[in-house]
Amino acid sequence: MYVYDNGVGFDDEKLVSIFSNGISKKSSINSSGSHGNGHYSAFNASNLRFCFYAGKTKEQTIFSMHAILRTIFKGKDSGGADLYVLTEHSPITKGSTHFVKNENVPNFIQTKLDEIENTGSIVGIIGFNFFNTSKDNLANVITSAVVKNFFVAIEDGDLEVEISLENQNFIINKNTLKDNFALSLDSDDPKNAKIFYDTYINGVYHEIPLGSQSVVVYTATGFNDTKIGLCRNGMWITDNSISKLRKNDFLDNSPFFALILPSPNTKFAKLIKLAETNFHSKINLSNLKASDKRELEKYLEQIRDYLRENMPKNNTEKFDIYIEGLDIKMQGDTHKGSQNKGTKTISSNPSTLNLGEFEGDDGESIKKISDFENLVKAENMKNFISKHGGNRANVKFSSYKNFKNLCVGIRKDNGTDPSCDNIVYEPKIKIKSAKNRGVDVKILPNKEAISIGKVDKDEILHLDIEFDEILQECILYYDFYDEKENNE
Repeated sequence: MYVYDNGVGFDDEKLVSIFSNGISKKSSINSSGSHGNGHYSAFNASNLRFCFYAGKTKEQTIFSMHAILRTIFKGKDSGGADLYVLTEHSPITKGSTHFVKNENVPNFIQTKLDEIENTGSIVGIIGFNFFNTSKDNLANVITSAVVKNFFVAIEDGDLEVEISLENQNFIINKNTLKDNFALSLDSDDPKNAKIFYDTYINGVYHEIPLGSQSVVVYTATGFNDTKIGLCRNGMWITDNSISKLRKNDFLDNSPFFALILPSPNTKFAKLIKLAETNFHSKINLSNLKASDKRELEKYLEQIRDYLRENMPKNNTEKFDIYIEGLDIKMQGDTHKGSQNKGTKTISSNPSTLNLGEFEGDDGESIKKISDFENLVKAENMKNFISKHGGNRANVKFSSYKNFKNLCVGIRKDNGTDPSCDNIVYEPKIKIKSAKNRGVDVKILPNKEAISIGKVDKDEILHLDIEFDEILQECILYYDFYDEKENNE
């Protein structure tokens, strides 16, 4: 397989960086790579772990090969990863005689270089493995990867991809992008690329000020979930848990999609690039030094605050529900009030379950906690794994259905024989704090349950829960609830 481009072309210095680990010679902050490890991706497509590089600049043509081999030097493994045997323990340097140039470039690759009009590069994959798919499916695999990861660059006219197979040739550009999206594979990542593409084409344009710079964001509404994606330099990066921009940061907003496009040559774009992981598929703020991390967090918080303010809010219409529950004295007074009945007005927004004030038998004002009165018991979850000790519990499971507002309560085994006529259930354990995948989760007012909010079917949750008390050796029961529908 041959991969051509019409860029600036390889020269000695760029080939040195390709044959080195962790060295990047990208000329601009707007370039896609930065970690100096991208050359390894070529080997994944080769059954022989063998590829070659050829470049055409205004000054010369150049050629070299690269293979994942181990080099033994004087009985020791030198770790060389190049086709030739290293005779010195030193890096390749500019002007190295290892690089074949000009009239010495083999004819089979020179004819390929002649197809490049001005300057450019070629990567050749020897022993091409068809990306571990069938030959018949290759066109769809390539198309899917291209359109899903580079739809912004293609739509902007900055990238055009021509694919030539044995029996078909086609072009992916701005004019064919929409049709080629129809050929993309739903199972391939990023799975929400089509929605983000539609958001980019048909969504609402925002230019959010970030101090002396700005960032462009496109938004769309009418979804069942909130997703915030990021593309840099026309290349897809992630929609997976960007710090300060997770869906739990927008519980008061109706679900929406937002696509963030850092403006070229800005400090925000530079910090995003530095925070990207090796595969440019996640944003990890721990990659940054402390001052850069604080600055990027400030920019992300400004985007978050703008979206909170400008995206539609949840429906907060009030409704009355009938309550029968346990009355508890105001904080600081442990005397229980009577179990009376009352009507409490609460918000239909799952994130705003409130406490109401009622009058107890002694005439004093007490607070009525009604966490479970507007909830309905749910079944147990799938793939449930838990462990606990001290004052903490760690739980992982997947949801068996869509939840409007998944709530979880936990109680200890009281040792009662289930065959008894009257089983007394232990009260639920008081919860001090909780996180789902590192994000804080709402604790309900009586501290006997947590409110996770909207959860999709098959969504994986990973809870870290801290209790008010130290647990002795015991068995824990996990009770799951969902918010009642209006007619229940």
